[in-house]
Amino acid sequence: MTIVYALKNLPKETLDKLAILVACNPDEETGSVSSHDWLKECAAKSDRALIFEPAREGGELVCARKGSSTYRITFHGVSAHAGNNPERGCDAIYAMVQFIMAVKQLADWDRGITLNFGAIKGGTVANVVADFAETELDLRVWNDEDYDEINAKIMQLAQQEWVKGVTQEIVEKNHHAAMPLSEATKAMAGLIEEAAKLEGYDIAWMKAGGASDGNTTASMGVPTLDGLGPVGGGMHCDKEYLEINSIEKHIKVAERFFKLIADRK
Repeated sequence: MTIVYALKNLPKETLDKLAILVACNPDEETGSVSSHDWLKECAAKSDRALIFEPAREGGELVCARKGSSTYRITFHGVSAHAGNNPERGCDAIYAMVQFIMAVKQLADWDRGITLNFGAIKGGTVANVVADFAETELDLRVWNDEDYDEINAKIMQLAQQEWVKGVTQEIVEKNHHAAMPLSEATKAMAGLIEEAAKLEGYDIAWMKAGGASDGNTTASMGVPTLDGLGPVGGGMHCDKEYLEINSIEKHIKVAERFFKLIADRK
């Protein structure tokens, strides 16, 4: 709605100088898996991209985002009675645990490399050696070079034998390249700051660990800024909220930004 009203309020002479593509997709919160290629097509037509995710809880806009990947790793073993003949089994859960422990060693807080196993499942009952286990892994990095390094190590670990007789397969479900703060993005951020000052506001920036469609546009070399929507917080839980008094402010800043772009054409 911020986009709608920012454009609705612009005079015709401003709109006539601009070529604005408004892209809305229904699967952003699940990784934009189905819309990823379409978003790249949109980015290929664009000189710059503004992402209207919410501003952060302190009012900051987002100038950079981590890259992210999600993996599914499935382990296949051999079931057996845990009391009578456990030696006949090949424990898929134990293999998964050892794999998780090895992957977690790749984390590096100083470099912003985080790895989170957010879901696990496997086995049937306590007295049966598990012949199946599965886990999902979330990887976050600040730059694509770190992604290349850690992804290669994860894939290598996935090829090792963790328990004799257990095999595993890994699938990278989705990948978002990092959204870096390039020089072109810094220049656009300066224009946003100028627009805000003309409306009587100051802008603060932050780097975010979460990914968005801004990662996709940035991966196409398009200067991208994010968090231009109204201020909000408590995302993805029952305490999520929107600050009503921030709505008009962010509409006005977007309007002014478009006017500045049009005036300099």
